[in-house]
Amino acid sequence: MADEIMPYGEAGADSERRYPILKLFRYAHLPEALQQYSKPFYELAHQVAANGPCNDETTAALRKLREAKDCYVGAFAIQLSEVEK
Repeated sequence: MADEIMPYGEAGADSERRYPILKLFRYAHLPEALQQYSKPFYELAHQVAANGPCNDETTAALRKLREAKDCYVGAFAIQLSEVEK
């Protein structure tokens, strides 16, 4: 899978400056088998940051989305590691 493409062009870069947590949604560093599970969270996080109001609730939403992403991708990481045994 190719590296992340910044959604919304310059607006996406502005979102990352405003919400540094967005960097934690990047997925190119993951094994290819896990990227497909992480990518939708990356896209949704950028959509939330670009379209939501700039306030504490949007920050909280991004934090909770990151937690959900970590759990979801982690579940597949565990499954893949068990298959490789």
